[in-house]
Amino acid sequence: MTGVSVDKIRELILSWQMRDVVKLSQDSEGVLLTLIELLSEEDSITKIRALSALEEILKGADKKTKSLILRNGFDAIVGTLREEDERLKVRALRVLKRLLEGNPLTKNQLSKLVDALVSLGSDNDGLSWLEAVELTEKISTAYPIDGVLSRINSLLTSFNLREKALGIRLLLALGGFSEENWDPIVSGISELLRSEDPLLVEVGLDAAANMLKLPIVLPMERILGNILPALKKLTKGADTLVLRAKARKVMSLLEGALYNYYRSRPIEARNAVRKFLSEGFVEEAMILSLVVGDSSLLLGTSSGVGSFSVPGQRFDEMP
Repeated sequence: MTGVSVDKIRELILSWQMRDVVKLSQDSEGVLLTLIELLSEEDSITKIRALSALEEILKGADKKTKSLILRNGFDAIVGTLREEDERLKVRALRVLKRLLEGNPLTKNQLSKLVDALVSLGSDNDGLSWLEAVELTEKISTAYPIDGVLSRINSLLTSFNLREKALGIRLLLALGGFSEENWDPIVSGISELLRSEDPLLVEVGLDAAANMLKLPIVLPMERILGNILPALKKLTKGADTLVLRAKARKVMSLLEGALYNYYRSRPIEARNAVRKFLSEGFVEEAMILSLVVGDSSLLLGTSSGVGSFSVPGQRFDEMP
């Protein structure tokens, strides 16, 4: 079928002659099918090299090639995520990142992938966790995700921050946030931002950015009370310049999200300011009053909410 035997393909990948394999794959779909077949072998090295070859092929693959690999190799690639060898899982996740970009999953494929990602939770200190987090940005589907929500929620409610981070990223990528899980998502992002682990902080900032880019129709009070204080602290006191810069970008997104949300909800804005004041959250009340455009709310003497305007002072510049 390929003109090249399975043994020859095995010999090429085990000797790291990946360029030859890539070239052969351009002339014959059979080479791709052979690489997928090699993923079922017992030898871990053979499987790692086969995945490495698939990753190289996918770097310059057209949609037809991606579709062929997705159709014939998805189960085998996802199956390697349950292997004990960390190297194998990392390679498989890197292949999936390239394979799933622009390729929506079927309902069955999504279910299998989520199951496999949840199973990675017990190995969340390895590189595979970070690769899995990055993979979430590539996952999409045209089907309802009700069938996988319970499994994602098991990550979202975990006491382990790395598992929680993966659950948050999955829900945001799949548009699965709702009134039921809104509070866990917001509080989970807040926990990540307050973590002493710079990697978790960065994942939290990325999650916050993704959330704030979506149309928010659920109550913003939780974001003001949980995420805003942590963000403001990071803009000035994060461990690295990169994290401080990223925190400032997320703060800008938050400014826009608050404005877009409250400009059509003046009564909700007024009530939120008063609630913050009554509970002693003066800074949060001040920030929200700037968004509303009615500083008299801080004195509790407002006769109504004035016209909305984008605040002239940045939140992270406030004392």
